[in-house]
Amino acid sequence: MLRSLSKKVWYMEPEHRSDRPALGYIRGGKYAFAVDAGASEDHVNAFYAALRGQGLPLPALTGISHYHWDHSYGAPYVHGLTLASDKCNQFLRRESGFSWTREAMRERLDKKIDVEFGYYSKLMEYPDPSRITVVPSDIEITGDTAVDLGGVTVEILYCGGPHSDDHLMFFVPEEKILFVSDASGKELMTLDWAYDPAHPELLQDTIAALPYNPVKLRPYVELLRGLDFERCVLGHADTVLTKKQLLRDLEPHLEP
Repeated sequence: MLRSLSKKVWYMEPEHRSDRPALGYIRGGKYAFAVDAGASEDHVNAFYAALRGQGLPLPALTGISHYHWDHSYGAPYVHGLTLASDKCNQFLRRESGFSWTREAMRERLDKKIDVEFGYYSKLMEYPDPSRITVVPSDIEITGDTAVDLGGVTVEILYCGGPHSDDHLMFFVPEEKILFVSDASGKELMTLDWAYDPAHPELLQDTIAALPYNPVKLRPYVELLRGLDFERCVLGHADTVLTKKQLLRDLEPHLEP
């Protein structure tokens, strides 16, 4: 479902069945900007159908928060251009050369190139994995930048953070809304943890028990403290958080 945060900002809610993240949308007087390319062609089509249902134009530019499949594998199917960090594109170029069969996916899991949760989630989104196509972004950035959409700005922040070093966040200062995506999450691709596909209801408890990397968490929290946002959209949360709520969740994990 597409939800309005203001007269200029919307987001489509996440779906937990295959771990589809929330997708953001910012409309300016000249252009529209989307946050994250989504997990697949089907995900992009559902997003665009929701936009059309509200009479909203398709985005001219889509910012990819980070390389993880659920945020980037819809890139071949988006309208307009895509934008990502240089580190994100390094990962996407690597994955564009992967073979997409169940056997090849299982081999990458065994070699710890993937994690169990990613493996099973991809197969939920792609029962036929041969449909997967991975492409790097059209535009590659190496630091912070901003896009003027006409009366509204998207500040693109190269934040890194505890989840993935390549991460971008997207801040709309006029509306005081921050699209965090997964930047405040745990480092799931490198931590040693197990996912039980027979009991997906245990996933959030499992992730909650994992540690943060304190070296990466502190500068990220300091960045958040310095941003003048009031509300934020996370990649897989069911609710929009305030700045105070987000910091309250993260600050207890900081080392003294």
